Amino acid sequence: MKYLFLLLILALLCCSNTQNKFDVPSRFYFKISDGANDSYNSQTALFKRRYSNGAKSYEISLNDAERRMIYNLYQEIHFQNFPKEFEIEWNDTDPVTVVIPSFDTSIEICENDSCNKVILNLIDLENPINDKEKALQYKRLYDKIWQIIINKEEYTDIPDSDCIYL
Repeated sequence: MKYLFLLLILALLCCSNTQNKFDVPSRFYFKISDGANDSYNSQTALFKRRYSNGAKSYEISLNDAERRMIYNLYQEIHFQNFPKEFEIEWNDTDPVTVVIPSFDTSIEICENDSCNKVILNLIDLENPINDKEKALQYKRLYDKIWQIIINKEEYTDIPDSDCIYL
């Protein structure tokens, strides 16, 4: 009976530890940019939006659960092993789509003293590119981060950009 009780307690401890999956290091932060008007820096908690008369900054703080969601996905996809840039494979026989203007999105993630900045033009996901599977994982992380930011209450008060791209 003692052993059954100990086994039950051990099982409960293991289950409770998996809920938090990965603990977020205190020196984990990221910078994300849509390549056009919007960027966010989690270290400074500043969201920047470009307007025709200059850029303005707004404070948007992430809570622990949001930081953990981003960190878990970052760990799951092994972001630190991503290439610096996803490039079109021009020698491929598949047709290539080019859109102008186009914007290079970027995510830079730092954990402790190790940083990796990755650049991807999201239009290129339709093209033959190097490391397509990793590029799709990049987009998954990119979309998750922006989803979290856009759903923050502070974001709803930010005026839309008046910049127009032709």
